[in-house]
Amino acid sequence: MNRMLLALAFLSCLAHAELVVEEVYTPADPGGPYKHPASMTELDNGDLYIAFYGGSGEYKEDSKDWGGRLKKGETIWSTPELIADTPLRSDGNAVVWQAPDGKVWLFYVTRYGETWSESRVKFKISEDGAKTWSDADTMLWEFGSMVQGPPIVLADGDYLLPVYHEVGHDREGVGAESTSYFLRIDPESGAWEPTGHIRARRGSIQAEVVELAPNHLLAMTRRGGGYGPGSEGYIIRSESTDGGKTWSEGADSELPNPNAAVALIKLQSGNLLLVFNDSMIDRTPLVGAISTDGGKSFPHRATLMEGNNSFAYPFAIQARDGKIHLVFTSHGRSHVHHATFEEDDILNGTMKAVNLPQPEGTKTVGEDEVEAKHVKLYYEKGRFGGWPANHGIWSWGNEILVGFSRGYYKDLGPTRHHIDRDKPEEHLLARSLDGGESWTIENPAEKGFLLPMGQGKGLHGTELPGVQLPGLKECPGGIDFTHPDFAMTMRMSDVDGGVSRFSYSYDRGHTWEGPFRFPDCGTPGVAARTDYIVNGKHDCMVFLTAAKSNGEEGRPFAAQTKDGGKTWEFLSYIGPEPIGYAIMPATVRLSPQDLVSIIRRRDGDKTWNAAYITHDDGRTWEHLNDPAPDTGEGNPASLIRLRDNRLCYCYGFRAEPFKMVAKLSSDGGQSWSDEIVLRDDGANRDMGYPRSVQRPDGKVVTIYYFNDLATGPERYICATLWDPGKAGQ
Repeated sequence: MNRMLLALAFLSCLAHAELVVEEVYTPADPGGPYKHPASMTELDNGDLYIAFYGGSGEYKEDSKDWGGRLKKGETIWSTPELIADTPLRSDGNAVVWQAPDGKVWLFYVTRYGETWSESRVKFKISEDGAKTWSDADTMLWEFGSMVQGPPIVLADGDYLLPVYHEVGHDREGVGAESTSYFLRIDPESGAWEPTGHIRARRGSIQAEVVELAPNHLLAMTRRGGGYGPGSEGYIIRSESTDGGKTWSEGADSELPNPNAAVALIKLQSGNLLLVFNDSMIDRTPLVGAISTDGGKSFPHRATLMEGNNSFAYPFAIQARDGKIHLVFTSHGRSHVHHATFEEDDILNGTMKAVNLPQPEGTKTVGEDEVEAKHVKLYYEKGRFGGWPANHGIWSWGNEILVGFSRGYYKDLGPTRHHIDRDKPEEHLLARSLDGGESWTIENPAEKGFLLPMGQGKGLHGTELPGVQLPGLKECPGGIDFTHPDFAMTMRMSDVDGGVSRFSYSYDRGHTWEGPFRFPDCGTPGVAARTDYIVNGKHDCMVFLTAAKSNGEEGRPFAAQTKDGGKTWEFLSYIGPEPIGYAIMPATVRLSPQDLVSIIRRRDGDKTWNAAYITHDDGRTWEHLNDPAPDTGEGNPASLIRLRDNRLCYCYGFRAEPFKMVAKLSSDGGQSWSDEIVLRDDGANRDMGYPRSVQRPDGKVVTIYYFNDLATGPERYICATLWDPGKAGQ
């Protein structure tokens, strides 16, 4: 296909510098729909060469390394060609680099397990300008070894290749023990030896290195940790004064980092260029910064790319003619882009940022419709799937786990849930490893976990026949709520109150501890559904529903444990005792003292969702507003905090037109955007009960139960994958 030079060259006004951004490869090109991170080198003949890895997804077995060329003087990049493919294994990050002796090196990663912590570094060499490649050889055998940044040539002629060691089994988070280091390569003998490691309190990976003077090196690295809002996301800085043999402890710089790669190169002028995402939570905007004092400060800055996108893995080089070339990926790691500019464009403050458009044919929130994809994660003929909000949702990057109920479909009339009350109700889990695109169903009861109990008012069907239900245990405490693979679910035995229980997992819901008795906290009884916020290792707050003083449903409250679940302290009721009911909180933290909770309300025929706020960490609450003054026949809220700090609120509208709706707030719930319709094709009122998470690429995955005329009367569990765009800002 023709390579499209985007209309992003700003040439018409002398007040702004020329910035050219070129779309090099898209999902339609060879290499698959997933194309991520890209690297670049200038060859001796003036050609530019790009390498990337691609396939159907980051963790898919079909991922391979690909290369493409822009011949000197031409404007169209070659079609990508396969350059590395390990049989029966997944290949990852590819770094291409031409050494001073003319050899072109390809350093890349091969994964041997489920995560990058089970990978090794390999390499190939080309003697003919990246036209053909040698057989692959292994450079580092230690599991968890990876590459991402380009080598540099030291003053003594040795090469220094940045590598890193990633630990842990979180597919998106980076463990605190992950470290950056380097391989020092003797170009004459071909021998290499590792240097000391850069260690940082949150972890350090994907170093970029420059030599300031002989033996004096500066490295800037990506931080460790996970994604999401925070106040500790900074680029890590480290120095070496012995040629890279040892390194100072990695320290937070003043520059933000959203758990994303950076680019750092030394320019021909001697100045340093740093390219990074100027955010702690998002891979936008993409900023270029220049230091004239050896990396002590980067005062000269220009926004290169901005907008509702994800500008990831910048990789920069300076060509022999002085022009700076930058490659990066966008659109959820699916498009490879190439940008060019001059050093003076940043130094003179004349750079104009580019707002990269979404692909043709897509829409974001705030336009005529929402870019949304609906995925049935559970549907069976003759069965009923329902109520994700009762069970909970958990995510670890692109791995998502959600609970729901499965029963048998039975038409019980227009005012009741269409589940057969005389047949068993099961509590199932659905798991996705690709951000909600595909799902597998798990039945924890087959292993004795999460058995449904509470026949009558606690279940819509019956308990499982012939299954011995476990007795509720007293929790001994010591639960580590901060464990990277932690999940907790809370369930009730009676909607009006009674005894509730909780179980927790340290392995992403594959096995569970419990069930443990949850105390009544001095209330008439507790009807627990899953809503909690982790504050610390043994500190967790839960937001549940208690019976009213007359023993009927219900009144929300907050409770807290500081000893890992052994004891729970009642903190407060959320709002006054209602005439009807106030149930099913959905809560997010705004700051160390401020939380917002949206409550499902009903008084007589009026149903709505009401928001409450606390400024003293849950001790007292006040009514904030009613983000949904009418919810049809009533539906609970899903509430999450997006990585850009907006609140995202979803609910089902259970009256004609039966629809799933979202609203966003950029001011902590003080005001809400207009209604965002995710879908409005529901067949009747028996739908909703959503739970949501945000994927690493910024899209929201909202899960609920639904029925439509095209599918039939059965209720199914659906995931809507949608882009929140800039609505509410």
